[in-house]
Amino acid sequence: MAVSFNKVIIAGNLTRDPEPRTTQSGKTVVRFSIAVNDFGSQEASFFTVVAWEKLADVCQQYLTKGKPVLVEGRLQSRSFTNQSGEKRSSVEIVAQNIQFLGTNERKEASV
Repeated sequence: MAVSFNKVIIAGNLTRDPEPRTTQSGKTVVRFSIAVNDFGSQEASFFTVVAWEKLADVCQQYLTKGKPVLVEGRLQSRSFTNQSGEKRSSVEIVAQNIQFLGTNERKEASV
């Protein structure tokens, strides 16, 4: 039997403030991006992070553009059709644990 494992850990800086939304069922969700600098290079990789419910509330309260964070979660791919009718796909990190870095009092939030 094959074993599956889906876990990712990244640390970087927010490239934009968390964007809050509420689903039709009333759940809170925020989406934000993180830039992660590659070691020994001037290049960065950019990742979209999604946080739900209580974790989303904490992110919305404490995170702003430029803040350093460590995100632990899982990768999720999704497909959608944009407003122009084009089919698109994206891969996101669904956050399960977020540590707010770079402050005197270190904060951590988990699902």
